[in-house]
Amino acid sequence: MKITLFYAIVSICLFFNISTAISDYDANLEILEAIIDEETNEGRAIVSLYDPDVNSSSSSQNLVNITISGWESTTLRLIETGNDTGSFLGTIGMGGASTIINTRISAGVGDTITVTFTDDPDASGGISVVEDTAEVVAGSLSASPTPSVTPTSSTVSTEVSGKITSDTKWKKENSPYLVTGNILVNEGITLTIEEGVTIKLEEGKTLQIEGQIVARGKEGKEIIFTTSSKKDDDYWNYIYLSNTSIGATFDSNGNYQNGTILEYCIIENASGSDDLGDGAVIINGTNPYINHCTIQNNYASGIYAYNVSGVFKITACVISNNFANGVAGGIYIGGSTDQMTITISDSTIENNTAWRGNYGGGIYLYSDDSDDIISIYNNKINNNNSDYYGGGIYISGSYSYCGNITIYNNTISGNTASVGGGMGCYYCTNAKIYSNIISNNDGGGISISDGTNGRTTTISSNMIFNNTGHGIESSTSYYGSHTITNNIICDNIDGGGISWNSSGSGSNDSFEISENHIIRNTDSNAAGIYIYNKSNGTTIKNNTITDNNSEKTSDSYTINVKEDISLNYNNIFNNTAKYELYNDNSYGTNDVNAQNNWWGSINSSDIEKSIYDWSDDSNKGFVDYEPFETEIITDAPISPPSIIATSGSNNQITLNWTSNPESDMAGYRIYWGKNPGYSYENSVDVGNVTKYTISNLDKTTYYVAVTAYDNDYNISSDDEDTIVNENMTNGNESWYSEEKEVSVTAESTPTPSPTQTPIIIPTNTIAPTPTPTLTELGAIFGSVVDTDGKPVANATVFTDKGGYSAKTGSNGIYQLNNVAEGSYLLTALAEGYGPVSQTVTVKSGETTQADFTILRAITPPTPVPSLSPSVNPVPSTTPTPSTLTGKILGYVVDEIDNPVKKAKVRCKGKNTNVKENATTNKQGYFEFNNLSADSYKITAKKKGFDKSKYNVNLEEGEEKEIEIVLEEK
Repeated sequence: MKITLFYAIVSICLFFNISTAISDYDANLEILEAIIDEETNEGRAIVSLYDPDVNSSSSSQNLVNITISGWESTTLRLIETGNDTGSFLGTIGMGGASTIINTRISAGVGDTITVTFTDDPDASGGISVVEDTAEVVAGSLSASPTPSVTPTSSTVSTEVSGKITSDTKWKKENSPYLVTGNILVNEGITLTIEEGVTIKLEEGKTLQIEGQIVARGKEGKEIIFTTSSKKDDDYWNYIYLSNTSIGATFDSNGNYQNGTILEYCIIENASGSDDLGDGAVIINGTNPYINHCTIQNNYASGIYAYNVSGVFKITACVISNNFANGVAGGIYIGGSTDQMTITISDSTIENNTAWRGNYGGGIYLYSDDSDDIISIYNNKINNNNSDYYGGGIYISGSYSYCGNITIYNNTISGNTASVGGGMGCYYCTNAKIYSNIISNNDGGGISISDGTNGRTTTISSNMIFNNTGHGIESSTSYYGSHTITNNIICDNIDGGGISWNSSGSGSNDSFEISENHIIRNTDSNAAGIYIYNKSNGTTIKNNTITDNNSEKTSDSYTINVKEDISLNYNNIFNNTAKYELYNDNSYGTNDVNAQNNWWGSINSSDIEKSIYDWSDDSNKGFVDYEPFETEIITDAPISPPSIIATSGSNNQITLNWTSNPESDMAGYRIYWGKNPGYSYENSVDVGNVTKYTISNLDKTTYYVAVTAYDNDYNISSDDEDTIVNENMTNGNESWYSEEKEVSVTAESTPTPSPTQTPIIIPTNTIAPTPTPTLTELGAIFGSVVDTDGKPVANATVFTDKGGYSAKTGSNGIYQLNNVAEGSYLLTALAEGYGPVSQTVTVKSGETTQADFTILRAITPPTPVPSLSPSVNPVPSTTPTPSTLTGKILGYVVDEIDNPVKKAKVRCKGKNTNVKENATTNKQGYFEFNNLSADSYKITAKKKGFDKSKYNVNLEEGEEKEIEIVLEEK
């Protein structure tokens, strides 16, 4: 294996320069032969080196170092084979050789020899470290071979710069191309780049296209645009497509015909422009086709397009780890006053950041024409960050114009923003948002706002869950026609299910909320629905609104309504608030029609007590709740069951759950997997029973949930072309029961092969009776949050005895099941935080709550014991580490020791291939894990500060903490 790390360039400058130069990889080393003749015990190793830096005469020499299996080392002198060849050859004796050339080493058959060559610095300061290894084998000595290491096309660069004034092709045989000066493709001229070509641009250099670029690679033969520098912070500028460049055209089926195209390209390490746009690819007034491209690791937006008109497609791309010092970390597209048709599809857009209070961490689209057509579908938009609106997607436009928006079949997860963590859609003429999974976003799921009257929004068949912030929210002073239907709006915290505040009204406006699952959402108040809609009327019908948690200690309510509201044919029950419905209208204005709902009771006085209106405060309007339903409504989505007991032993999980109250209830499905968060690898239809056992499971932790389904449920109704479960969004299958974490222990007798399909064992009982084991044990549950009150995921909570432990889910909640009665010291610990402990007492058949607030650790935390929950308590043990990899962690601070958040930190190994990037959190914290023993260079930088470097020598299994100080420029 040869590793080359050398930098030397010979430059010849022309008006448009095309010349060849030795590239970064100009020194090659190879062991041609390592043989011992076992009859004579004589042998030799022949080493060949190609080094063009020393090639003036046949007497030129180079020295290499030879090591045997890491213990014996010596030096071998290599002689150039002729004038100006750059090829050097040397031989060393091995075994009991009597004739020794230069020197001898005592290697034997089976030993491994390693040859290393270290070149002197060249004019640019580059240093070459080249290595090869070989095993000594038995054989006969032949004549000395000739050197086989010679320069190849991969070791020679073609230098280019200046204007391209005639059609030009950059060919694979001349790759890599080294851009030493700015490139300008003149108007009317085409630059064609063949598949597999690499273009290396020097720091600050640009590729500007006023004509046409056709860069079409293939899978495995991508065209690469990257930096020529080995320095971490040396970025080239950007690719710029001007308004004179030729746009792409498509046939009637949408297939590419001609025009500017970037296909199967990798574009990385660019820095954008302060004047033309902050993007690695900057597009001004044209419409290229960007297909199957990877745009990554740029200190700018991945794509920054403005003044766009016509058809513009971005398909099947990966746009990741871009950091924009402005809007849109991943993609920005801004239209002109002319109509544009935008498609972003089948792409992965992740880990991008829009910094300094800007919009659109993943995607930012700006429409300035009401006839614009924007389609975003089949994408994974995950873990993007915006300091302001729209963590995943932000769409906006002028107050009077914004086009037709369709957003469907996307996974939008783990994004962060102050508002609209999943997406924000503002001032859109006609927006359709359907069949998306919008989950685990910080800043809420969907945020909507109108910029003028008469806009239309439809939000349907989405699964919106586990977001921090509202599930769906809107705040506007305008009116329009809006529909929220057939959605899963569940398990959202700190914002509730739906919050809609619209103070505009008009003759043609309407608002409908229908057939949604609004379940287990949390807010200080109005955890289910908050509506203030000053319009012709709001209709809330056929929804299931249950198990929502309004945390206000007094006068809490599940639904708050104001203005003209009709609330009919809903299931509203089992919520934690004191009042299910709060009429916020003043007396004499609007009464609320709340007839024909199921309130979880057939007692009129109980229902009246659950409603806050004139009867409670004469300043409020009336609520007319009669007639009311006397059984749960089956036209609304079916409600979820509740798991009441779990046990995990003998490679099995046994579940008990409550039976559903619906008259058309037909059966249940069990879902389970090894990852939390309502994303499961396995499921099974168990029929109409309430206790089941899943067998042949691994000894590990599982996450399980149960759903109910009705008579209209059909497995074929779940569309394979979408990512959502249509049986759920249609209301024929419930949302999941609250997820339970179960630790499975092993059987005492030999278990079936783990490759067998898990067996589902029915227990034919509808009214389950807990087993004695379950009734003799207790449980501990609670939350783990940081000092800002935000949930801490993947924290470990464990006891000082008995071996009980559990990890928190994404909501910071944990649960220890099957805990023996007694007193325990309970500890919560998470990576990067210090441990916190408290004493808890567990009683048989009861659940004890224990919540934790944990602090960021200044020193590395101690390892979390790897404890296995057990029904029969056993002494806990301290595990032996399974790996000896190390860690570098620390903080980036300014000159007065304030943390520097969102600083870019890079870790680069000297002898390993480690090149990792991290971004500091708001405490300035960063970490690099799974590091081998090596010397590492840690570089931290942020705009407005001077770059700082830190060298760390890490031993095997060692953890080191450092502090990096950035000085302001």
